[in-house]
Amino acid sequence: MNATKTIAIFAFFLLYMSTAKVFADEYTVSIDKDTPRLVRVSALVKPDGNEIGMNEEGIHGLKNGWATFVENIKVSGADGRTYKTSALNNSRWKLLGYKSGTVRLEYNVRLKHDQVKIEFGDNGAAYATPDGVMWSGRALFIAGKPSSDVMVHFNVPQNWKVTTPWEKLSGPRNSFRIQKTEYLVNSAIFAGTHTEFDLAAGEVTLRVALSGKNTLKMREQISRRTQLYLNYYGDVLRSATRSQMVLIASDRSYWGGEVMGRAISISIGGEPPEGFDPLDALSHVIAHEIFHVFSWARIEFDQADEKAGRFEWFNEGFGAEYAAWTARLRSGEITAEEFLAEMVDQDTKYKAKVTGKLALISAGIDKAANYDTVYSGGLIAAVSLDFLIRTETGNKQSLEDLWTYLLKEHPRGGEPLTIGKLFGVVKKLFGESIAKEFEGFINTPNEIHFYQNAGLMGLKLEEGKLIPDPEASEKQTSDWKRYRELPKLPQ
Repeated sequence: MNATKTIAIFAFFLLYMSTAKVFADEYTVSIDKDTPRLVRVSALVKPDGNEIGMNEEGIHGLKNGWATFVENIKVSGADGRTYKTSALNNSRWKLLGYKSGTVRLEYNVRLKHDQVKIEFGDNGAAYATPDGVMWSGRALFIAGKPSSDVMVHFNVPQNWKVTTPWEKLSGPRNSFRIQKTEYLVNSAIFAGTHTEFDLAAGEVTLRVALSGKNTLKMREQISRRTQLYLNYYGDVLRSATRSQMVLIASDRSYWGGEVMGRAISISIGGEPPEGFDPLDALSHVIAHEIFHVFSWARIEFDQADEKAGRFEWFNEGFGAEYAAWTARLRSGEITAEEFLAEMVDQDTKYKAKVTGKLALISAGIDKAANYDTVYSGGLIAAVSLDFLIRTETGNKQSLEDLWTYLLKEHPRGGEPLTIGKLFGVVKKLFGESIAKEFEGFINTPNEIHFYQNAGLMGLKLEEGKLIPDPEASEKQTSDWKRYRELPKLPQ
């Protein structure tokens, strides 16, 4: 064995032995100032069987997935042996001849995600700005067997900072601990000269990264409204769980957002259409995405159902859209008149897509094609159900009770929630008649009669506007007033 090979093997063992006692996997991510779109990654991982791979969900429209941007994969073992790789589907690779043990993995990733068409936008992938680079974990990290206790160290220019949702380690600058592989690949980071600050509500901390002049101009408004939503969701969902999240917002050419675990990525930009209020749009995106972090990211959904799109209506329209609009209403950010006008607009969008063939539960199989059904239809289902719940229970219960129950009984890592179990929970909480209405909203392609349900709250449609009915009963008037108020929390 030659001296060079002996030194390489010895160095491998030193690195492995120095980290294996604490961390199951270790990554070093290197980015140079002059070539920020090229990332070099080295890692110590244990393959899953004889495979390594990325968190590939296949919803971005790329023929070869995230692997499209990966270059020069090299794999070696502790004995100095190198393993050839064979590309598989879904951004995975097979290690030829591998039997067992930890391997050293080296590869490059070329940031071109913002130069090709990606469904739902590149804020869920990667992009570059004059301030630095945003990376989603799924587009950056190749992982092996799922494990606990992962360490990531970033080698970046001295004047750069790295914003992540992970725990900072003492010692080397820009080193982080991640509880498990899932939180590594389902996340996002921003590295650069951007602005960074923290917001907090109870045990929840939100680290904010802002990039770009237009985004920074809205810093005060972003901070105030983000803090408002953190407080609101923390109170309404009665969440005492300790959590650290990250919000990344950057100047871009379009408006959009995506949640990846405890990370929120938002794009702010483009020439706003006539009548379009950028701050209003941003507020709604933030309210929508923060709800995802408080709910979707913390509930254990049945993965088979989720991958088939069966929960998309629940996650997007029924959950985050409804939560965002009610949070903005009850916090005083929008008026009751603005809220009702929005519900009319959303109901119009939803009904334009009702053909008698597509139910909410099946619309999510192609979320992009069925956007109005998933988002607007899910929202209308939620508003209608909440009106029913409040009326049937004398305002003693509301839709928020469903979310607090799910967070308690189906937490991340606990018993998976299936569609069938969801229907069962609604029946248990609110009774059989409401459960039947709920199943009808979701399982059948029939139109949801929103204005009929709005009438329960003393509201009526008149000349295209949803308004309080002058002939509403005293109880209905009181119910509508209670609906608009911040929920009274149990002592």
